[in-house]
This record gives sequence, structure tokens and C-alpha cells, in this order.
Amino acid sequence: MESRKSKGIRQSNNPHKDLSNAYLKNSSEQNSDNNLKSDNSENIPNNKTEDEMIDFQAEKQNNSKNDGLIESQVSIDDVIQENEKLIEEYSKLEKERDDLKDQLIRKVAEFENFRKRTLKEKQDLIDFANAQLLFKLLDLVDNIEKAYNTTKSLQDYNALLRGLELIYQQATKIIQDENVSPIPIEVGDDFDVETQDALMTLDSDLPEGKVAQVLQKGYKIKDKVLRHAKVSVSNPKK
Repeated sequence: MESRKSKGIRQSNNPHKDLSNAYLKNSSEQNSDNNLKSDNSENIPNNKTEDEMIDFQAEKQNNSKNDGLIESQVSIDDVIQENEKLIEEYSKLEKERDDLKDQLIRKVAEFENFRKRTLKEKQDLIDFANAQLLFKLLDLVDNIEKAYNTTKSLQDYNALLRGLELIYQQATKIIQDENVSPIPIEVGDDFDVETQDALMTLDSDLPEGKVAQVLQKGYKIKDKVLRHAKVSVSNPKK
């Protein structure tokens, strides 16, 4: 290897400047030589022939290729493993989806059965709510029929009166058992729109707005009005 020849420094009329330029040039050339030697010492072995140096460079290139292939193979293996994990996770999600779908179908079917059963029970309550009361009224109908037949054959007014009294007592007992009671009302009471219906006005000595006549009793079941009383409202005489 031939040594590099340094070019001369152009002289100037300033000696101090020429001395500084010469110093800087020598320092730069020395650093460049040191870097070149360092690079050659790392890449080219000492005491090698030209053929050996060629083999060395070829081996170095092959090693670089092999290192690249190994890194590529590692990257491919990582991608394959990650892909397998994603496939496994996707399969789990599919199974969970199918399970949730099956549960939803079952719940919908159960709710539909519950709805139909509830509607049927509600309709049964409507259709048979008064079955017990009607059963009691059958005895009352039987007694009315007996009283009618007996009175028709005997033509006895007193017997008819006693029969009607017994039937009335029996009917009163039935409605009392069902928590039904008559609304208390007397002639002269104030007209109450909550429990009474005014069918007409009646000239009376009572003040205006009083109950002049009870045309039909009213009844309530517990605290609720079952039937309003029918009354006439007083109208003061002129």
C-alpha cells in the first residue's frame, strides 16, 4: 500500500496563519490514517494472502446471509405462533357466541310459555271469579222456587210472607259473606254525588239539595261503591 503524499501548503504573507494551517493539516492527516488502520484491522485479518482474504470476505458474506435467514425464520415462527393463538381465541369466541345464542333462544321460549300461561290464568280468573258466589246463589234460587210452589198450591198469604222473609235473610247473609253491605241513606240526608245518583227532583218541604226519596238502595264492597243509590232530590215548594 502506497503512502499518501501530502500537498504542500500555500505560503502567505502572514507567518502566524501559515503555521496554524500547517498544524491543522497535519492533525487531520494523522486522524485519517488512524481511522483507516482501525477499519482495516477489524475487517481484514493480519498475515493473509490474497486468496485467503477473498475466502474470508466470502465467508463473511455467507455468515451475514445466514444471520439474515435465521432472523427471518424466527420472525416467521413468531407470526405462526401468534396466528395459532388468534385462531384458538376466535374458536373460543365462536363457542361463547353459540352458547349465548342457545341461552337466548331458550329464554325467549320460556318467556313465551310464561306469557301464554299468565294470560290463560288471567282469563280463568275472569271467567270463574264469581263461581263461589254463584254456587251460593243456587241455594237461594232453590228456596225461591220452593216458596213459589208452596204458595201457589196453598194460596196462603202468611206462608208466602214467611217464605219471602227467609229468602231475604238468606240473600242478605250471602252478600255479607262477600263483604257487601248497603250504603246507609235516609230521607233528609244531604245529596252525596259520590254514593248517590239523582234521577229526578221532587217538590218537598225539605231544603233544596236533600234526599227526598230513596228509589233504590246502594251497595258497597268493602270501601268501594258497588252500586250507587238511586234517589230523588228535594225541590222546595213555591
